[in-house]
Amino acid sequence: TVLDDRDRETGKDLQAWVSWLNMPPALPDVLSSDGRLIYMRSQAFGLDAVRLPLKDISRGTDADHGAPPATQDPAQAHLFSPTGLLDDAWFHRSYWLYGSNFVSGWCGYFLAGKSTPAGRILVFDDARVYGFGRKPQFYRWTTPIEHHLFATGKTTPIAGRTTSGPPVSLIRVGKSKSLDPTAKPLTVAAWVKPERPAGAVLARGGGNHGYVLFLQGGRPHFAVRIKGQAASVAAKANVVGRWVHLAGVLTAEKDLRIFVDGQLAASAAAPGLMAEDPLEAMEIGADDGSAVGEYTVPFAFTGLIDEVRVWHRALAAEEIARHAAGTAPAAAGEAELALACSFDKPGARDASGNKNHGKVEGARPAAGKVGKAMQFGGKAEAAPAPAPADQWHTDVPLLARGMVLAGETLFIAGPPDLIDETQAMKQMDDPAVAAALADQAAAFEGAKGALLWAVSAATGEKVAERPLDAPPVFDGLIAANGRLYLSTTDGKVLCLAGE
Repeated sequence: TVLDDRDRETGKDLQAWVSWLNMPPALPDVLSSDGRLIYMRSQAFGLDAVRLPLKDISRGTDADHGAPPATQDPAQAHLFSPTGLLDDAWFHRSYWLYGSNFVSGWCGYFLAGKSTPAGRILVFDDARVYGFGRKPQFYRWTTPIEHHLFATGKTTPIAGRTTSGPPVSLIRVGKSKSLDPTAKPLTVAAWVKPERPAGAVLARGGGNHGYVLFLQGGRPHFAVRIKGQAASVAAKANVVGRWVHLAGVLTAEKDLRIFVDGQLAASAAAPGLMAEDPLEAMEIGADDGSAVGEYTVPFAFTGLIDEVRVWHRALAAEEIARHAAGTAPAAAGEAELALACSFDKPGARDASGNKNHGKVEGARPAAGKVGKAMQFGGKAEAAPAPAPADQWHTDVPLLARGMVLAGETLFIAGPPDLIDETQAMKQMDDPAVAAALADQAAAFEGAKGALLWAVSAATGEKVAERPLDAPPVFDGLIAANGRLYLSTTDGKVLCLAGE
C-alpha cells in the first residue's frame, strides 16, 4: 500500500479532509490489529493493507475555540497514541487512547479524553481499560495537572467523571496588545444583577497572572494573581437580586480596592502589578480557563451583566462614583480605556475603539440597567456519573511510566510524585515551593529512584510495593512466564520474580 497525498478511492487530495487542525493520519507508527482491521495511529486498514475509505472529520464552528468533538466509532476502537507509540518524550499533551479518533490543537488535544479512555499510558483486557492519566477535572486547557490510576469499561466514561451538564454561557474576548495589562494599574467595572451568589463577572488570565471581578457568598470580590501569588479584597454587602455597580481597582501603589455603587467597600495590599501579559484570554460571565481566584472553574455567573469596562489605569473614587451615577463621559472619550461593552448593539461590540469585540456563547440580550444587557445562564452543577462495578480510580504516589497487566494484578512503575501542582501554582514565589519543584524535576530525571506498585485489577487496592534504584524507560515494563522485566533509565534490565 502506498500512502501519498491522494485518497485511493476518490482520487482527492488529502487536504479535502482537513478540519481545523486535523487531517487523515500519514505518519508511520507501530501497527496494531484487532483481528479485523490493522491500525496505524487512528488510521484503519483492511487485512489486505488497503486503507479504509476516508471519512469527513467533524468540524468546529470557530477556528480558535471551536475544536470539533472527538467523535468515537466503537467498531474501530483500539489502543493508539496520536504522537506515536514509540514517542517517549512524555510531553503533557501526548497520551494514549482506547478509541478511534483524536482531536489536535491547543484547545482540542484533551477532548478525546472526555469521550473515551485516555491516559499517559494504558493497558486493557477483554472488558476494561486501565490507565494512569489526568484526573477528569484536568481534561481541559490547564497549567497544573494532577493524575490518578483508574480502570474503566471500554465504552463507558472514566469513573468519577461527571455527566455533561448544560454549556456555560459566557462571552470570550481574544487577546490583543490593547488588553495587555503588563506593568499597568487596572480598573474593571460593570453593572450586574446576580441571581445566584457565586460566579465570575469578568476574568482574565489564570493561575500565574490574571485578575477577576466575581461574587462569592453573594459578596463582591476583586482578585489578582501575580507570579502565582494571589491577593483579593471583598465587600461585606450581599448584592444578589438587585442591580449594583461593581468596580475593582489595582493601583500603581499596589493597593487593591473594591467599590460597590460608587463607594469604596474594602481595600487590601496587592503583590504588585502584572509582570507579564496573562496567557489566557478574557471571559465575561465565567472563568473558563485555569482559575484566577479561589474557586472551581468554570465558576459561571447567573444573572444580568451590563456596561462592562476595563481601563489600564486606576480610576479615582470620584470617577467611579460618576460611573455608578450614570454621569460619566462616553466610552470613546475615556483615557486608557481598553474595553467597553454596553450590549446595546447585537453581539458584544467594543466601543473603546480598540476593536476588542467579544464572541457570545450561550448568553442572550435582555433589558439592562442602561439600555440592553446580557443574560447569563450560568451552568448547573452536573451530578457525578454512576460508576459501574468494574470501575475504580485511586491516587498513587508515583508518575507511572511503565504499566503491565498480569492476570488479576496491575503493575505500575515510575518516579515519585512529590508535589501537588494545583497548590504549587498558587505559590510560585514561595522559596519552599521552588525547592519542592526542583525536587520533583530531579525525581523526574531519575535522581530520586522510583517505585514499583502491584495493584488489584479488580479494586485498585495496593497489593505490594518495592523501591527501585532508577525509573523505567517509558513503556519499559513487561510480564512473561511469571516474572516482571523492567528496562530502567540507568541502562539496566531487571528481572523480578515472586517469592
